[in-house]
Amino acid sequence: MEEINQENIEVIVKDRNVNYIFEAPFELEPVNEFISFLNHCDTTVNLFLETPGGFTSYINILKVAIEEYEDIILYPIQECSSAGFLFLLETTVPIKFIDESIRATVHFPRIESKTDINKKTIYDKKDFDKRNRNNKHIKLLKNLDIDSKRKKSLLKGDDIVLYYEDLVKIFKDRIIYE
Repeated sequence: MEEINQENIEVIVKDRNVNYIFEAPFELEPVNEFISFLNHCDTTVNLFLETPGGFTSYINILKVAIEEYEDIILYPIQECSSAGFLFLLETTVPIKFIDESIRATVHFPRIESKTDINKKTIYDKKDFDKRNRNNKHIKLLKNLDIDSKRKKSLLKGDDIVLYYEDLVKIFKDRIIYE
């Protein structure tokens, strides 16, 4: 068995399967490190994902790398929130839930907020509405299979928290059991 440890990443190779632990926000360095790892790997990868979120601009980059690799199973653990949850929504690779205490804080991408934390206007109404109509993440969130009260709260712009039972329901078509 070979172990490689970096600040936020741990890779364990055992029996020709690789457990890659991505325990970081979606930021340039950890995303690049994972993609570089995939470029040099030739075996099944179990991607354990724990993230508070990060930049939505890295979702597509990571999604393309994972789907081109083709031999990956996602293991969301502990917390898979914000951009991490959107990443799960966008990928098509199999998911395996092993952590029943998992949670995901979900909200519209913050860049799409009309005002900042101090209620200062970021976008004028016309630009904000145009960006919302064209935002694929918002369309994905509007189609979530969750109860109407939480969906209404989410669509109002509030954060909601999803737990194991919610996530199993949302990803039921991609979950693998073994």
